[in-house]
Amino acid sequence: MEKPLQQSLINVDTACFDTCKSVKEFKNLHFLKNNKIDLIKVVLYNDANFFQNVENKIVPYFAIKMLVEGTEHYSHEKISEIIDFYGVYLNSLYGKDVCQLSMLLMSENFYNVIDVFQEIACCPKFSEERLEHIKNIDLQNLNIENSKNKDVVNKEFLKLIFGEKNVYGYFRTAEDIKKVSIADLNAFFDNCFKKNLKCIVAGNIKDEILDDLSVRFQNILKPGLSFPACTTFDFEPKKKILERGSEQEYLCMGKICIPANHEDYKLLWCCVMFLGGYFGSRLMTNIREKGGFTYGINASLNSLKNCSYLCIKSSLKKNCSDKILEQIKNEILLLQNEYVSSAELNSFKQFFIGDMMMSSSNPFIPVSQFKAIHTGNLEDDFYSNLAKTIIELTPEQILLTAKRYLNFDLMSTVILK
Repeated sequence: MEKPLQQSLINVDTACFDTCKSVKEFKNLHFLKNNKIDLIKVVLYNDANFFQNVENKIVPYFAIKMLVEGTEHYSHEKISEIIDFYGVYLNSLYGKDVCQLSMLLMSENFYNVIDVFQEIACCPKFSEERLEHIKNIDLQNLNIENSKNKDVVNKEFLKLIFGEKNVYGYFRTAEDIKKVSIADLNAFFDNCFKKNLKCIVAGNIKDEILDDLSVRFQNILKPGLSFPACTTFDFEPKKKILERGSEQEYLCMGKICIPANHEDYKLLWCCVMFLGGYFGSRLMTNIREKGGFTYGINASLNSLKNCSYLCIKSSLKKNCSDKILEQIKNEILLLQNEYVSSAELNSFKQFFIGDMMMSSSNPFIPVSQFKAIHTGNLEDDFYSNLAKTIIELTPEQILLTAKRYLNFDLMSTVILK
């Protein structure tokens, strides 16, 4: 059993970003060469914690969405025509820790598209017509989200544990959407987004491409604006019942936990995954498969910039929430008081090492890893160390970690009926 797992660790190590280099002149420009593929990915991202520094909290979300809607020299239609013709995957993404603009394309098409990408990144033109179009679409999407019970439960859970004034507990409203203006977008782009950009370039990269990008982005790829991190969290456990006349019940429970750079995080991740993070987990096996109380149940440990949070989700039969809560509590108590069996632990190890090896077959996984490590202030070998933690995991470590961090009575709960 041990030999294939140790070999797996070697494979996972080679999937990490040890080949990542920085361009000396620009601290925030990094590249990961992979000559085995004929693709290039360019990612521009900002993790400056600007949420607390904008009056309308939805402005960053719209500014990022609007980046690809037109520039000084390229209309929205022209941008769409170019990326379709050259088969480019162009994406702007808003996250509560990181905002980014990225493109993925064939290496041979790089110089056919880079001018457009540079304009999108450096000088977008926010038009009133496109803004109103995007706002109308987003209002419709918000109505759809608010009609989905799973989405409602998830939002209410995050509001409960973080508070609505925190970046992680805030969710857009129709009123916020309607208030967004062109002036808001321009102010955010000029004063926040473009002042602390970082760039990762991955794939089949020739030296001239790196030189070209260094010149193109020299004005924005420099250390710049940074805001204080969001570290104020409400740790008091709470319970909330939502009455919506649903045909089935939904449950979401958990609590704020240690950040990913904490020395115990990897063990906690393993403990949570063992509890409910895969099909053979305790919650799935004993509550869904044997008990038949739920349509699905899982536990996850979600890493944020300055903390993480444990979340246990389940869709239930009507009037079963009390039974499910008692079952979840019992499973946690078992982890805290009884050693797991060798067979169960080995099954866990094989599953997650296999999952990591499967993920490592994606040539651009190192981009996500590199970005996560830099934004989360993690050690450079975080992912290989996580694999090592899984391989060396013992029943004693699971028991002690569950005792230390999985206190059922400190968890907040949202139930939708």
